[in-house]
Amino acid sequence: MNREFANNPHPNLIEILGVIEYGNFFVLLMNYGGSIDLMGFIKLFPEKRVPESIANNLFYEQILRAINFLHTNNIVHRDIKPENILVVLSSDSTIQTKLIDFGFSKLIRSKGFATMSQALCSSQKGNV
Repeated sequence: MNREFANNPHPNLIEILGVIEYGNFFVLLMNYGGSIDLMGFIKLFPEKRVPESIANNLFYEQILRAINFLHTNNIVHRDIKPENILVVLSSDSTIQTKLIDFGFSKLIRSKGFATMSQALCSSQKGNV
């Protein structure tokens, strides 16, 4: 995993706190703030229509910044959908979106792809 990514979390990505190896499985420990996913948030509005000003800032700008950050760090998410975007009320009472669920993501290497779970676990052992 790119060290820059690990050491500088992005405000629009769920924070990965650690990785636990459990037999043949790896468990990602992530920060969770009691949020609603984007699909649930959309359903709160009449006729499921989020006002354009909210949609532009929250969903387009914030999520595109998160995707750009991932791509800059050679990571492709591969499963972006409303259910994988959290809508969070931050400590300063602003609404923020966070991209979650890196189960299908890929780390781009010069010689091909590694899954994000491989990259995270390898990074913990220091051989990526």
